Amino acid sequence: MTKFLNLTEARNIFPKVINQVEQGDQVIITRHGKPAAIIIKIDANLLETKAILKSKEMMKKISRAKEDIKAGRLHSYKEAFGEK
Repeated sequence: MTKFLNLTEARNIFPKVINQVEQGDQVIITRHGKPAAIIIKIDANLLETKAILKSKEMMKKISRAKEDIKAGRLHSYKEAFGEK
């Protein structure tokens, strides 16, 4: 479940907010009525995704791969990795 808290509320009950997030909730922190941050449960997949999104080199590779797919430049698993 997604919950919204203003910054002052979140600051006053921060340990409770963390407990809620650990149970699966998402908490959006607002400042002056506008979303400013989100607190979500962290896992290895999220950390990996964040690292990929921050890497200019990886994002270029993903972009090129998308272009290859659109252009029909595809390879089978066997072609790419050999017999399995």
